[in-house]
Amino acid sequence: MANPAARRRLASVMAVTCAAAALIGATRSTTSPAAGADPASARATITLKPGTIRARDIASRQILPRHFGLRTMNRLIGYGPARTRPRATRATAGWLYFASDVDGGALFRSNGRSWDQLTPGRLGKIARNSLDSSRIKPKGITASRLDDRAVTSRSMSMDAWRAISTSGLLAARPSAGSRPAGSFYFATDMLGGTLYQSDGYVWNRVSSLGAEANISANSVTSSMLAPASVTSAELATNAVTSSELAAGSVGSAEIADGSVTLAKIAAAVWSDRLASGTVVARPAASAANANSLYFASDDAGGTLARSDGASWTTVGRSRSPRTVDFMFGQWTNQPAALTEYFGANRSTMAIDLSTQTQVRLSTVLYGAGFTNAKLCGQYSVDFGSTWLNFDGSAGTSCATGVVQVALNSTGLKVSGWQDLPATARDENALVRLVGQSGNGGSDPRFGSTVLELR
Repeated sequence: MANPAARRRLASVMAVTCAAAALIGATRSTTSPAAGADPASARATITLKPGTIRARDIASRQILPRHFGLRTMNRLIGYGPARTRPRATRATAGWLYFASDVDGGALFRSNGRSWDQLTPGRLGKIARNSLDSSRIKPKGITASRLDDRAVTSRSMSMDAWRAISTSGLLAARPSAGSRPAGSFYFATDMLGGTLYQSDGYVWNRVSSLGAEANISANSVTSSMLAPASVTSAELATNAVTSSELAAGSVGSAEIADGSVTLAKIAAAVWSDRLASGTVVARPAASAANANSLYFASDDAGGTLARSDGASWTTVGRSRSPRTVDFMFGQWTNQPAALTEYFGANRSTMAIDLSTQTQVRLSTVLYGAGFTNAKLCGQYSVDFGSTWLNFDGSAGTSCATGVVQVALNSTGLKVSGWQDLPATARDENALVRLVGQSGNGGSDPRFGSTVLELR
């Protein structure tokens, strides 16, 4: 044996064992040595019978190692590695075996069925597989007692592995502070599989198996992102839609000038805020459409209005109103019959009505006409062969409600706006003014007189 301490311990054990061996199976002879014979020679030939040696007849100091043959000693006391130890049977009951590779050297005794360890040995280097968890007290081994790389993956149980390395969904990942620093967690639903390591405070991503563009829906929430950790350069086109943004999460301060173009805004988004149609179809102003824009195509040739949440305010028009100016002066003896302004063919003008949608008449009357006298506007799209009122009715009379003003009193006279019928929207249209219901004696006097179109 290479261990000096083990050899010394074996020598002391052998001395005691020799004494025990002398008492087991030895017999005592009553034959006396011959006179003059060598006592040592005589002792070598003594034969003892069982039962003839009484208790305490032989003391350990009277038994020396040379009293036993080497073969007898090797049968009763053995040593070597644990794997060469004989089986514990009735034949080996009481035998001793010194295992040099167990706990630095340990003595075992056979009870006929198994080997009992008699000495604890010296805990220097621990032999492979000689120490299991059942022989270690809780917290019996701390990190300070382990050499670097002393514990390998093959030495760890699955329970120990699970304590520092687990996997599952990202949402099921425990808090970093609840796991030892250095622990790992594999999120199977993150980027096709992503490994994180805890530093005791937060989880840090170590690696990922999938492409970073393929992030599972709702797998990353705003609480997982540090301020300014994701910039626009790191986002693919259409990677973030309006449904992923919390209300108020993006303000004008977060949007760089020119960073949002029409192509980046879904039609359903901008059409909800910028709509068009007729004035009648325009929704009522409310908080839901505050700041929305509406283009009324039938209002003054096209009018853009903005909602402030309570009402619509016109903010622009597609074109300015056009005016057709007529002569001013005194209409002497205005007749009762429908007659063109100041007489035949004195007020007819050509005009493009293809883009106009409404018309109205205004005049400044500084001399009143007859009580029932009136002035109205008409149009023609067949070069004057047929004249119609601006409401589309026949131009044989100034019908009630059309573009007309009463001439029975002085002052500014203005009609209401009248929608142009579709038949009037012609680029080669003619317009004129006609009077009716005079008495042939009254002389209305006209200042500025215009047809206003939009």
